[in-house]
Amino acid sequence: MNVKLVFVCLLASMVTMATAKKELLLTQIVFRHGDRSSTRTVEALGEVQWPDGLGQLTPTGMQMHFNLGRYFRNHYLDLFQTDDGWSGDYHRDLFRVRSTDIDRTLMSAQSQLAGWFPTNTSIFAQSASLNWRPVPVHTVAFANDSLLVPFDIECPLYEQLVESHRTSDAWKQKMLEVAPELACKSLGLQKSCTAGDFLAAASKKVNIELDLRNIWILSDDAFCRAQSNKTLPDWISPSNEQGKETFVYLRHLEDWAMYELFNGTTERRLSGGPLLNEMIGQMYSRLSDQTKFRVLLYSAHDTTVAALLEALNTNHWRAHQPPYASAVLVELYREEANPSPQYFVQVTYKNESAVTAWNHTGHVLLVPGCNTTMCPLQRFADVVYDVLPTDWNLECLKTQGAVQKEKYVVAFIVTMIAIVLISVGACQVIKARKRNAVAYKRTGLDASLAAFAVDDEDEEDIVTSSSRPTTSSRRNASNV
Repeated sequence: MNVKLVFVCLLASMVTMATAKKELLLTQIVFRHGDRSSTRTVEALGEVQWPDGLGQLTPTGMQMHFNLGRYFRNHYLDLFQTDDGWSGDYHRDLFRVRSTDIDRTLMSAQSQLAGWFPTNTSIFAQSASLNWRPVPVHTVAFANDSLLVPFDIECPLYEQLVESHRTSDAWKQKMLEVAPELACKSLGLQKSCTAGDFLAAASKKVNIELDLRNIWILSDDAFCRAQSNKTLPDWISPSNEQGKETFVYLRHLEDWAMYELFNGTTERRLSGGPLLNEMIGQMYSRLSDQTKFRVLLYSAHDTTVAALLEALNTNHWRAHQPPYASAVLVELYREEANPSPQYFVQVTYKNESAVTAWNHTGHVLLVPGCNTTMCPLQRFADVVYDVLPTDWNLECLKTQGAVQKEKYVVAFIVTMIAIVLISVGACQVIKARKRNAVAYKRTGLDASLAAFAVDDEDEEDIVTSSSRPTTSSRRNASNV
C-alpha cells in the first residue's frame, strides 16, 4: 500500500512539473528595419529616383513595422497576465526602445510603436485630430554604437580577422563554386563558369571591381529597385529567365558573404557578443529587481540580426540574410518549483513576410548546448560564454598575432601545470616507496638501529620538502 502511495505521489509530481505554467518576465526583441531605398546607386543599372533619397524607409517598410507592432501587442498582452506584468499602456519603467542613429531604423521603431500603442492607449485618445501616442526612442551616435553595430565601427582586431577571410579555404572554395548556367550566359560567359568568373564578368558589366566582400553593392541596388518595381537591365532583371537567375545568384553570394563576416568565435565575440551580453545582463537585472522592464526593443540592421543569430550559433537558415522587419525574440520565463523558482530562456526567429504573413508566430530555435528550446537561464549563459566579451574596447585593440600568442601562453600554462601535478604525484609515489622500504628494514634491526632509521627518515622528509616547491607556489607562478 505504501509503495502504491509513493508511486502515485511521484506520478503526480511528474505531471505537475510537466504541466507547470511558465510566466513571462521579460522579452527582448532585436529587429531589422523595414523596406528601404538603395543605399548606393550603381550607375550601370540605369538612372533611378528615390523620393526621400538613398537608404530611406519606404511606405511599405513603415507598414511592415506597423503590422509587426500590432502582432507583438496582441501576442504579449496574452502572455503578460500577472498583476505586475504589462497592461498594454506605455510606461517608461516597463518599456524601452533603443535604435541605431540611422533614419530608417528610427522610423521603423516609430512605425512599430504605432502598432504597439494604438490611439486608445494615448492621452490624446479623445482628440479626433491627433491619433497618435508618442513613445521615446533612444539612440547614440553611430560611430560610438558598439552595442548594435560593433562590426561597423573601429575595431582593429575584428577588421584584421575579417580581412584574413579573403585567404581562407572557405573563400577559395566559394570562388571555385560552379555558378548557374543561365547566370553565366546572361553575362556572356560559357555555359559553365565559376563564382570567380561570374564576379569578374559582373565587374566589367557595371565598371566596379567586385568580390565577395562588396558584391552587396550591386545585389542590394538591384534588389531594392526590384522591390519598388523599378526598371532593371535585362541581364539582371527578375522579369526574364536569364536575368532572374543572375539576380538570384547575386543574392546568394551576398548572403554567403554576410555570414562569413561572423564566421569564427572571436568574430562572433566582437560582433554579436556585445548585444548578447547586454541581453543576458538585462535578464539578471530583471531577476534581481534592479529593473522592472517587461519589453526591450532594439531597432537595427540585417547585420545586427545576423550577428546575434551567429553568436547564438543556432540553425537559422544561414542561406538567407535576415529579411526586412525580421526579428529575434529572446524571452525570459519563470516557473514556480520547490525549493525555488526556475528560470528559462527561449529564442524565436520571426522571419516571415511582414506584409503577407505578419501574424506568423515565428520559429523557435534550439541553442546548441541546451537540451530543449526552453533553456535554463544559467545553462544558456554558460553555453554562450565564449562569445561574450569582457571588455569589447580592450579586446578590439589587440592584434590577431596577440590573440594567437595568448592561446599559446594559455596552452603553455596548462602544460606546465600538468607537468607540475605529474611531478608532485611521482614524488609522492617515490616517497611512499622509500617509507615502505624503511619500514621493512626496521623489522630486522635492533632498537638502536630502528631509532637511527627514524632519524634518517625525518632527515629525508626535510630534504624532500625543502627542495620541492609547493603546489600552491607553482600555480601562482604559472598564473602570472
